[in-house]
Amino acid sequence: MNNYATYTLELEADDFYDQSYHLYQQVTEQENMEHEGLIYLFKEWLDLVGPSDFGNDEGLEGVFA
Repeated sequence: MNNYATYTLELEADDFYDQSYHLYQQVTEQENMEHEGLIYLFKEWLDLVGPSDFGNDEGLEGVFA
């Protein structure tokens, strides 16, 4: 009886770790997709803006300073 209870607890612990790792993978994948989306939006924004949008001839230098 004692060995059966120990084995059952070990299986439940393994399931917990497997589910935790699976959840971690999902969260990491979601974060990567969000970062890729932000990078894409920033690149699109750079294509749309021009030096005249900032009121000087420095272009984007004032934005990054």
